[in-house]
Amino acid sequence: MLGSTTRRIAWLWTLIWTPGAISTVGLGQHRKRNHLAETRNAIWRQEEEKIAEKRKNAANAKKKTKKTMERRGRKSEE
Repeated sequence: MLGSTTRRIAWLWTLIWTPGAISTVGLGQHRKRNHLAETRNAIWRQEEEKIAEKRKNAANAKKKTKKTMERRGRKSEE
């Protein structure tokens, strides 16, 4: 019986005193942590999309430059 009581107290202690969510207890704490993680993931995803867009634009610009050079009769720089 003592072991289970100790486990319950330890569990409650971890719910109350986990870093970053001291003011919230239980599910509210997890909701807050999940929300922060989702926000971080959304920001990361946006950054990745921006980088992908820049890469795509750079590749298209390179293709256009190559085509323009060929059209003008010059050799493209590779």
